[in-house]
Amino acid sequence: LFSFNNPRGACSQCNGFGAILEYDESLVVPYPTRSLRDGAIDPWTKPRYDNKRTEMYFAAVDWIRKGGALPPGPASQELIAALSRTTYSFRGDRLLLEPKEQVKARLGYSPDDADAFVLTFAQPVTAGGGYGYGRSRGRPGRVLVDYDPLDPQSPDYGYYKNNPAWYVHGRAGVPSKEAILAARDRLLEKNPRLRVVGCHLGSMEEDVDDVARRLDRYPNFAVDTAARVVHLVVLPTDRVRNFILKYQDRIVYGTDLGVSKEATPADVIKEWEEQYANDWRYFATEDKFQYDGHQTQGLGLPPAVLRKLYHANAMHWFPGIIGSH
Repeated sequence: LFSFNNPRGACSQCNGFGAILEYDESLVVPYPTRSLRDGAIDPWTKPRYDNKRTEMYFAAVDWIRKGGALPPGPASQELIAALSRTTYSFRGDRLLLEPKEQVKARLGYSPDDADAFVLTFAQPVTAGGGYGYGRSRGRPGRVLVDYDPLDPQSPDYGYYKNNPAWYVHGRAGVPSKEAILAARDRLLEKNPRLRVVGCHLGSMEEDVDDVARRLDRYPNFAVDTAARVVHLVVLPTDRVRNFILKYQDRIVYGTDLGVSKEATPADVIKEWEEQYANDWRYFATEDKFQYDGHQTQGLGLPPAVLRKLYHANAMHWFPGIIGSH
Protein backbone atom coordinates (compact mmCIF):
# COMPACT_ATOMS: atom_id res chain seq x y z
CA LEU A 1 0.00 0.00 0.00
CA PHE A 2 1.53 3.36 -1.10
CA SER A 3 1.97 6.00 1.57
CA PHE A 4 3.54 9.46 1.44
CA ASN A 5 5.52 8.32 4.49
CA ASN A 6 6.95 5.35 2.63
CA PRO A 7 8.78 5.61 -0.74
CA ARG A 8 7.89 2.04 -1.71
CA GLY A 9 5.46 2.00 -4.63
CA ALA A 10 6.03 5.68 -5.45
CA CYS A 11 6.17 6.67 -9.11
CA SER A 12 9.82 6.82 -10.07
CA GLN A 13 9.13 9.01 -13.10
CA CYS A 14 7.25 11.70 -11.20
CA ASN A 15 9.28 11.36 -7.99
CA GLY A 16 6.17 10.53 -6.05
CA PHE A 17 4.38 13.80 -6.79
CA GLY A 18 1.94 12.37 -9.30
CA ALA A 19 2.77 14.96 -11.97
CA ILE A 20 5.54 15.40 -14.53
CA LEU A 21 6.94 18.80 -15.48
CA GLU A 22 7.92 18.84 -19.13
CA TYR A 23 7.65 21.01 -22.27
CA ASP A 24 5.16 20.34 -25.06
CA GLU A 25 7.02 21.25 -28.27
CA SER A 26 3.74 21.54 -30.19
CA LEU A 27 2.72 24.43 -27.91
CA VAL A 28 6.06 26.20 -28.15
CA VAL A 29 6.33 25.71 -31.93
CA PRO A 30 2.70 25.54 -33.06
CA TYR A 31 3.54 26.23 -36.74
CA PRO A 32 6.68 24.25 -37.61
CA THR A 33 6.35 24.98 -41.35
CA ARG A 34 6.57 28.75 -40.85
CA SER A 35 9.69 30.84 -40.57
CA LEU A 36 10.56 32.55 -37.29
CA ARG A 37 9.52 35.90 -38.77
CA ASP A 38 6.10 34.55 -39.66
CA GLY A 39 5.35 33.15 -36.22
CA ALA A 40 6.73 29.61 -35.95
CA ILE A 41 7.52 30.04 -32.24
CA ASP A 42 4.51 31.11 -30.19
CA PRO A 43 6.23 32.92 -27.27
CA TRP A 44 7.95 35.19 -29.81
CA THR A 45 4.63 36.18 -31.32
CA LYS A 46 2.93 37.50 -28.19
CA PRO A 47 1.58 40.98 -28.92
CA ARG A 48 3.86 43.99 -28.78
CA TYR A 49 0.81 46.03 -29.70
CA ASP A 50 -2.17 47.05 -27.65
CA ASN A 51 -4.64 46.34 -30.46
CA LYS A 52 -4.91 45.05 -34.02
CA ARG A 53 -5.10 48.52 -35.58
CA THR A 54 -1.72 49.42 -34.08
CA GLU A 55 -0.20 46.17 -35.29
CA MET A 56 -1.47 46.70 -38.86
CA TYR A 57 -0.18 50.28 -39.00
CA PHE A 58 3.32 49.26 -37.96
CA ALA A 59 3.29 46.32 -40.40
CA ALA A 60 2.30 48.67 -43.24
CA VAL A 61 4.99 51.23 -42.37
CA ASP A 62 7.59 48.48 -42.09
CA TRP A 63 6.60 47.15 -45.53
CA ILE A 64 7.01 50.59 -47.12
CA ARG A 65 10.35 51.19 -45.41
CA LYS A 66 11.65 47.90 -46.78
CA GLY A 67 10.85 48.87 -50.36
CA GLY A 68 7.19 48.00 -50.77
CA ALA A 69 5.99 49.62 -54.00
CA LEU A 70 3.14 52.11 -54.11
CA PRO A 71 1.75 53.64 -57.32
CA PRO A 72 3.69 56.83 -58.11
CA GLY A 73 1.89 60.12 -57.73
CA PRO A 74 0.40 62.50 -55.19
CA ALA A 75 -2.13 59.97 -53.87
CA SER A 76 0.67 57.71 -52.63
CA GLN A 77 2.50 60.65 -51.10
CA GLU A 78 -0.65 61.64 -49.24
CA LEU A 79 -1.01 58.06 -48.00
CA ILE A 80 2.56 57.97 -46.70
CA ALA A 81 2.05 61.36 -45.05
CA ALA A 82 -1.09 60.13 -43.30
CA LEU A 83 0.75 57.05 -42.01
CA SER A 84 3.69 59.09 -40.76
CA ARG A 85 1.61 61.76 -39.05
CA THR A 86 -0.22 59.28 -36.86
CA THR A 87 1.52 59.16 -33.48
CA TYR A 88 1.73 56.42 -30.87
CA SER A 89 2.26 55.98 -27.15
CA PHE A 90 2.66 53.07 -24.75
CA ARG A 91 0.13 51.29 -22.59
CA GLY A 92 2.36 49.34 -20.24
CA ASP A 93 4.91 47.68 -22.51
CA ARG A 94 2.67 47.69 -25.60
CA LEU A 95 2.54 50.19 -28.42
CA LEU A 96 -0.75 52.03 -28.78
CA LEU A 97 -1.65 53.98 -31.92
CA GLU A 98 -3.26 57.37 -31.61
CA PRO A 99 -7.07 56.94 -31.82
CA LYS A 100 -8.58 57.92 -35.14
CA GLU A 101 -10.76 60.56 -33.53
CA GLN A 102 -7.68 62.30 -32.11
CA VAL A 103 -5.92 62.18 -35.48
CA LYS A 104 -8.94 63.82 -37.09
CA ALA A 105 -9.09 66.51 -34.40
CA ARG A 106 -5.35 67.21 -34.60
CA LEU A 107 -4.91 67.18 -38.40
CA GLY A 108 -8.34 68.37 -39.46
CA TYR A 109 -9.17 65.31 -41.59
CA SER A 110 -9.92 61.64 -41.08
CA PRO A 111 -7.16 59.18 -42.19
CA ASP A 112 -9.66 56.94 -44.00
CA ASP A 113 -7.34 56.03 -46.89
CA ALA A 114 -4.56 55.09 -44.50
CA ASP A 115 -6.91 52.91 -42.46
CA ALA A 116 -8.16 51.19 -45.62
CA PHE A 117 -4.59 50.56 -46.76
CA VAL A 118 -3.41 49.03 -43.48
CA LEU A 119 -6.32 46.58 -43.48
CA THR A 120 -4.42 44.64 -46.15
CA PHE A 121 -1.83 43.92 -43.44
CA ALA A 122 -4.28 42.12 -41.17
CA GLN A 123 -2.12 39.03 -41.72
CA PRO A 124 1.57 38.81 -42.63
CA VAL A 125 2.53 39.23 -46.29
CA THR A 126 4.90 36.40 -47.09
CA ALA A 127 6.45 34.98 -50.22
CA GLY A 128 6.32 31.38 -51.33
CA GLY A 129 4.27 28.57 -49.88
CA GLY A 130 4.32 29.15 -46.12
CA TYR A 131 2.02 31.11 -43.88
CA GLY A 132 0.33 34.19 -45.27
CA TYR A 133 -0.63 33.91 -48.92
CA GLY A 134 1.01 30.58 -49.73
CA ARG A 135 -1.75 28.98 -51.75
CA SER A 136 -4.96 30.21 -53.26
CA ARG A 137 -7.46 28.30 -55.37
CA GLY A 138 -5.10 25.32 -55.48
CA ARG A 139 -2.31 27.24 -57.21
CA PRO A 140 1.07 28.26 -55.81
CA GLY A 141 0.71 31.64 -54.17
CA ARG A 142 2.26 34.75 -55.69
CA VAL A 143 2.99 37.88 -53.72
CA LEU A 144 4.30 39.83 -56.69
CA VAL A 145 1.83 41.43 -59.05
CA ASP A 146 -0.36 39.12 -61.13
CA TYR A 147 -3.00 41.61 -62.26
CA ASP A 148 -3.92 41.13 -65.89
CA PRO A 149 -2.36 43.21 -68.68
CA LEU A 150 -4.54 46.10 -69.87
CA ASP A 151 -7.17 44.69 -72.22
CA PRO A 152 -9.21 46.97 -74.52
CA GLN A 153 -12.10 44.51 -74.16
CA SER A 154 -12.19 44.83 -70.37
CA PRO A 155 -14.93 46.97 -68.77
CA ASP A 156 -12.13 48.62 -66.79
CA TYR A 157 -10.03 49.59 -69.80
CA GLY A 158 -11.11 53.22 -69.91
CA TYR A 159 -10.65 53.71 -66.17
CA TYR A 160 -7.12 52.34 -66.00
CA LYS A 161 -6.13 54.05 -69.22
CA ASN A 162 -7.14 57.37 -67.70
CA ASN A 163 -5.86 56.55 -64.20
CA PRO A 164 -2.47 54.86 -64.71
CA ALA A 165 -1.47 55.36 -61.07
CA TRP A 166 -3.94 52.62 -60.09
CA TYR A 167 -2.87 50.19 -62.82
CA VAL A 168 -0.46 47.85 -61.02
CA HIS A 169 0.36 45.22 -63.64
CA GLY A 170 4.09 44.52 -63.63
CA ARG A 171 4.91 46.53 -60.50
CA ALA A 172 7.12 44.47 -58.24
CA GLY A 173 6.35 44.61 -54.54
CA VAL A 174 2.61 45.15 -54.83
CA PRO A 175 0.62 42.31 -53.23
CA SER A 176 -1.37 40.30 -55.73
CA LYS A 177 -5.13 40.52 -55.85
CA GLU A 178 -5.35 36.95 -54.62
CA ALA A 179 -3.14 37.88 -51.65
CA ILE A 180 -5.34 40.81 -50.69
CA LEU A 181 -8.53 38.74 -50.98
CA ALA A 182 -6.94 35.99 -48.89
CA ALA A 183 -6.14 38.53 -46.17
CA ARG A 184 -9.72 39.75 -46.21
CA ASP A 185 -11.06 36.20 -46.05
CA ARG A 186 -8.95 35.44 -42.99
CA LEU A 187 -10.28 38.59 -41.36
CA LEU A 188 -13.85 37.41 -42.03
CA GLU A 189 -13.14 33.94 -40.72
CA LYS A 190 -11.42 35.07 -37.53
CA ASN A 191 -14.04 37.71 -36.75
CA PRO A 192 -17.42 36.07 -37.39
CA ARG A 193 -19.27 38.81 -35.49
CA LEU A 194 -17.69 41.57 -37.56
CA ARG A 195 -20.13 42.81 -40.22
CA VAL A 196 -18.29 43.50 -43.49
CA VAL A 197 -19.57 44.88 -46.80
CA GLY A 198 -17.15 44.28 -49.67
CA CYS A 199 -17.12 47.23 -52.04
CA HIS A 200 -17.21 46.62 -55.79
CA LEU A 201 -18.79 43.14 -55.49
CA GLY A 202 -16.09 42.34 -52.97
CA SER A 203 -13.47 42.99 -55.70
CA MET A 204 -14.48 39.66 -57.28
CA GLU A 205 -16.41 41.18 -60.15
CA GLU A 206 -14.91 38.81 -62.70
CA ASP A 207 -16.96 35.88 -61.43
CA VAL A 208 -20.26 36.02 -59.54
CA ASP A 209 -19.76 32.35 -58.66
CA ASP A 210 -16.64 33.42 -56.75
CA VAL A 211 -18.71 36.03 -54.91
CA ALA A 212 -21.33 33.38 -54.15
CA ARG A 213 -18.74 31.03 -52.64
CA ARG A 214 -17.62 33.78 -50.24
CA LEU A 215 -21.20 34.67 -49.30
CA ASP A 216 -21.89 30.99 -48.56
CA ARG A 217 -18.71 30.68 -46.50
CA TYR A 218 -19.01 33.90 -44.48
CA PRO A 219 -22.48 34.80 -43.14
CA ASN A 220 -21.05 38.12 -41.89
CA PHE A 221 -20.15 39.21 -45.43
CA ALA A 222 -22.13 41.22 -47.99
CA VAL A 223 -21.17 43.10 -51.15
CA ASP A 224 -22.16 46.29 -52.92
CA THR A 225 -22.46 47.02 -56.64
CA ALA A 226 -20.47 50.26 -56.65
CA ALA A 227 -18.80 50.79 -60.04
CA ARG A 228 -19.35 47.13 -60.92
CA VAL A 229 -22.73 47.04 -62.67
CA VAL A 230 -20.74 47.35 -65.89
CA HIS A 231 -19.18 43.97 -65.05
CA LEU A 232 -22.60 42.41 -64.52
CA VAL A 233 -24.07 43.58 -67.82
CA VAL A 234 -21.50 41.61 -69.82
CA LEU A 235 -22.50 38.35 -68.11
CA PRO A 236 -25.46 36.15 -69.10
CA THR A 237 -28.67 37.76 -67.85
CA ASP A 238 -30.09 34.59 -66.25
CA ARG A 239 -26.86 33.95 -64.40
CA VAL A 240 -26.78 37.40 -62.82
CA ARG A 241 -30.51 37.37 -62.07
CA ASN A 242 -30.29 34.01 -60.31
CA PHE A 243 -27.30 35.23 -58.33
CA ILE A 244 -29.12 38.34 -57.09
CA LEU A 245 -32.31 36.42 -56.30
CA LYS A 246 -30.38 33.87 -54.23
CA TYR A 247 -28.38 36.47 -52.30
CA GLN A 248 -31.00 39.23 -52.27
CA ASP A 249 -30.33 39.95 -48.58
CA ARG A 250 -26.57 40.33 -49.07
CA ILE A 251 -26.26 42.83 -51.94
CA VAL A 252 -26.34 46.61 -51.48
CA TYR A 253 -26.76 49.04 -54.36
CA GLY A 254 -23.93 51.55 -54.79
CA THR A 255 -22.44 53.71 -57.54
CA ASP A 256 -18.99 54.98 -56.45
CA LEU A 257 -19.96 58.39 -57.83
CA GLY A 258 -18.14 61.39 -56.46
CA VAL A 259 -17.89 65.12 -56.90
CA SER A 260 -14.65 66.58 -58.21
CA LYS A 261 -13.75 70.19 -57.57
CA GLU A 262 -13.38 70.77 -61.32
CA ALA A 263 -16.93 69.64 -62.15
CA THR A 264 -19.80 72.09 -62.43
CA PRO A 265 -23.04 71.39 -60.54
CA ALA A 266 -24.82 70.82 -63.86
CA ASP A 267 -22.25 68.23 -64.93
CA VAL A 268 -22.51 66.41 -61.61
CA ILE A 269 -26.30 66.28 -61.74
CA LYS A 270 -26.24 65.04 -65.34
CA GLU A 271 -23.73 62.28 -64.55
CA TRP A 272 -25.58 61.10 -61.46
CA GLU A 273 -28.99 61.08 -63.13
CA GLU A 274 -27.67 59.09 -66.09
CA GLN A 275 -25.97 56.56 -63.81
CA TYR A 276 -29.04 56.07 -61.64
CA ALA A 277 -31.32 55.77 -64.68
CA ASN A 278 -29.12 53.19 -66.43
CA ASP A 279 -28.69 51.12 -63.27
CA TRP A 280 -32.43 51.14 -62.56
CA ARG A 281 -33.17 50.16 -66.13
CA TYR A 282 -30.79 47.20 -65.79
CA PHE A 283 -32.09 45.97 -62.44
CA ALA A 284 -35.81 46.78 -62.76
CA THR A 285 -36.76 46.26 -66.42
CA GLU A 286 -36.29 43.63 -69.09
CA ASP A 287 -35.29 46.19 -71.72
CA LYS A 288 -32.57 45.42 -74.24
CA PHE A 289 -30.24 48.42 -74.37
CA GLN A 290 -26.67 49.69 -74.46
CA TYR A 291 -25.00 50.04 -71.07
CA ASP A 292 -21.68 51.85 -71.24
CA GLY A 293 -21.08 50.50 -74.73
CA HIS A 294 -22.19 46.94 -73.93
CA GLN A 295 -25.39 45.41 -75.29
CA THR A 296 -27.37 43.89 -72.44
CA GLN A 297 -30.83 42.96 -71.24
CA GLY A 298 -32.39 44.11 -67.97
CA LEU A 299 -32.89 41.66 -65.13
CA GLY A 300 -36.50 42.53 -64.35
CA LEU A 301 -36.09 41.93 -60.63
CA PRO A 302 -39.27 41.70 -58.52
CA PRO A 303 -40.24 44.87 -56.60
CA ALA A 304 -39.56 43.20 -53.24
CA VAL A 305 -35.98 42.40 -54.29
CA LEU A 306 -35.47 45.92 -55.64
CA ARG A 307 -36.53 47.35 -52.27
CA LYS A 308 -33.90 45.23 -50.57
CA LEU A 309 -31.23 46.11 -53.11
CA TYR A 310 -31.86 49.85 -52.97
CA HIS A 311 -32.93 50.38 -49.36
CA ALA A 312 -33.55 47.56 -46.87
CA ASN A 313 -30.14 45.91 -47.18
CA ALA A 314 -28.35 49.20 -46.58
CA MET A 315 -30.45 49.71 -43.45
CA HIS A 316 -29.51 46.23 -42.22
CA TRP A 317 -25.80 46.19 -43.06
CA PHE A 318 -25.15 49.80 -42.03
CA PRO A 319 -27.09 50.21 -38.75
CA GLY A 320 -27.83 53.83 -37.99
CA ILE A 321 -27.24 54.98 -41.58
CA ILE A 322 -30.38 57.09 -41.23
CA GLY A 323 -30.35 58.94 -37.94
CA SER A 324 -33.38 59.59 -35.84
CA HIS A 325 -35.08 62.99 -36.07
